[in-house]
Amino acid sequence: MIPKRQSLLVLLLILMGTVFMAFQIPKLTFDYDIENFFPIGSEETAYFDSYREIFGSDNDFILIAIKPSSGIFNQSFLQNLQQLTDSLESHPLIEKAYSLSNIYDYKFIPGFRRARKIPFIHPKDASKMDQDSLKLMQHPVLPGYLIAPDGSSVLIYLSNKAFADADECKSLNRDLREILSGFEVGNYYLSGKCIGQSTFANTIQKEIGIFIIASVLVIMLVLFIMFRSLPALILPLIVVGLAVLWTIATMVLLDRPLSLVSNIIPSMLLVIGVSDVIHLLSHYISLRKNGWESQKALKEAIRKVGIATLLTSITTILGFLSLLSTRFFLLHELGLFASLGVFLALIMTYAIIPALIQFFPQIRFSNTSVKQRLHDFLVRLFHFTQEHAKRIVLASMGLLLLFAFLTTYLEVNIFLLTDLRKEHPLVQDFSFISDSYGGSRPQEISVKLRDSSEHIFSPQVLAELDRVEAYLENEYKLQNINSPLSFIKSANQVFNSGRSSAYQIPDSNTLQFLLSQNIEEEFKANSDRILFSSDYSEGRIMGFLPDLGSRKVYQMNADFHRFLEEELPERKCEYRFTGTSHLLELNTEFLAMDILSGLTLAILGISLFMGLVLRSAKVVLIALLPNILPLLCLAAIMAIFGISIKISTAIIFLIALGISVDDSIHFLSHYRLERKENGVLESVKNTYIHTGRAIILTSVILSLGFLVLCLSNFLGTFYIGALVALSMILALIADLLLLPALILLFLKE
Repeated sequence: MIPKRQSLLVLLLILMGTVFMAFQIPKLTFDYDIENFFPIGSEETAYFDSYREIFGSDNDFILIAIKPSSGIFNQSFLQNLQQLTDSLESHPLIEKAYSLSNIYDYKFIPGFRRARKIPFIHPKDASKMDQDSLKLMQHPVLPGYLIAPDGSSVLIYLSNKAFADADECKSLNRDLREILSGFEVGNYYLSGKCIGQSTFANTIQKEIGIFIIASVLVIMLVLFIMFRSLPALILPLIVVGLAVLWTIATMVLLDRPLSLVSNIIPSMLLVIGVSDVIHLLSHYISLRKNGWESQKALKEAIRKVGIATLLTSITTILGFLSLLSTRFFLLHELGLFASLGVFLALIMTYAIIPALIQFFPQIRFSNTSVKQRLHDFLVRLFHFTQEHAKRIVLASMGLLLLFAFLTTYLEVNIFLLTDLRKEHPLVQDFSFISDSYGGSRPQEISVKLRDSSEHIFSPQVLAELDRVEAYLENEYKLQNINSPLSFIKSANQVFNSGRSSAYQIPDSNTLQFLLSQNIEEEFKANSDRILFSSDYSEGRIMGFLPDLGSRKVYQMNADFHRFLEEELPERKCEYRFTGTSHLLELNTEFLAMDILSGLTLAILGISLFMGLVLRSAKVVLIALLPNILPLLCLAAIMAIFGISIKISTAIIFLIALGISVDDSIHFLSHYRLERKENGVLESVKNTYIHTGRAIILTSVILSLGFLVLCLSNFLGTFYIGALVALSMILALIADLLLLPALILLFLKE
């Protein structure tokens, strides 16, 4: 073994590296950039990028709903609204602010051949309040846009800086709330990408510390109950702590933040990495208990579990690396850095434990009562398995078929805010705005002319758009529609002295006159939305929907395309859904296929590697079956309880597979060593007794460690914690019942 001088050198080098890595941690950033959820390499993503070059971003806005206790049509409130709108617009990250206080009605003045702006409200003139309120509520566009249809609240629409980063969004969120608190306007509700991004980033930052502390406490509690030995408590924590520190520091050095997905890496590595240390220490302590000298016991323990821990680390890494087969950048990051952490935990185990153990020669398994109870339990369980091996295998096959059938009911469904619990303030704000204003989920439809000789304001094109938007409003239920059609209807209304009845397509003469007046320039001051290209060859239809879920929207989109094919087969334009929300919901199309391919790659990779090491295809099949059964059980449970597949829950299967197979590998590795000296029955029994304790201990730590994630405000993280913990228990049961039963039945003498 390593002499003490060399051990000290190893520890010194690790210490120096750790000091350097520790200085990187304060630079760690937290991010929730919604565009990281866009599918990589998708043609839809590329199309949206080109679309934004013409029309700008579709999601850089903030909605603020304000509900005063005294009603909106009173002079004091409207004056405060005017001052608030001006104050919000002066913020450096806000490009434009719109509310009832600064929008205008327009009336065309024939003699001057231009439109005159008329305010919708007159906060300083109480005598006009009744007239203003009636005009607002009868307007064809404003109710449901800047004022609730029931008149109980108003909306401020903020256009914020495009592509604001996490720090800018955090600053903007804080500043907006400070500004709002300085005005007596009543209750307010905020929604928008920047608000969500900063809220998610703040929540991630708070939860990461909670997860780490809770995971460490769980590990300490289980190790203390099992070992009642201070060195056996400290050594695993040193190893996994350094593995986590080096992994997070590497992320900082590579300028990668912690995201909604990667925020589980520290706590996950803590509970995964401790497994190797426990197996090594468990064998070492058992040998020391039997009278072996410290160095000899350590050497023998490394010989017995070294290959197994190497194999389990590689299979776990293969499970995480299978995430690279998906089309989602966040899953790529999780796979790469989780794999790095598992590798570092393995290196730290065999670099630190042999070096430090020389300074703790009296480390031992002190809690003999727990050890004896575990031993007696394992002996009884082994005899039960031996007597009922055939029944266990048949029952497992029946459950396998049942779970496979239930899995067919598993759904893929994505909601924009599904990852937050319903009681979270952001969800409450989002729901209020969605309910009061027809939704806050933006929907974009690209409109491209088929014939280059036409333009977006051709009478035939406008007539077609009118039919399309009638369907979108009445059947599709798209709210607050803005488009070239709504633009020209508004222009016609202006031309006709602002009469509501004139909100329609103008006649050909009026249309020709309006287009000749460069009306786009007239309205630029009242809107930041680009509705058509400069050459009039492209347009956009934009509006809002409630957060209905990707399955519902996917069906609505299919119905819309069916309407186009059936009702407008010779249409002038091509209509295509695009935008941020659309790309997020495309995950529905890609996610199930990506996870299935990832699982297939993981199973093939793990099987191939196990086959090379174990040198038996039959043994590999025996090892996989107890680990596939828990995965199907998880899928069945998700189907029964209506837990849908999305990015945050889909990775459960890959994480569970990569981790749960470890115990099977430890069992089979020890079994192979026993078979060199004993028959099948005796080898299974000895393996059961000697590895069972470590398998139970690591499974308990893994389960409790993942349950820590249930403390999260994010439902996706909650489900990862709960379901992976459940999979560890299911895998433990399968490894203690099904795996030995398969060996006894199919691996003859």
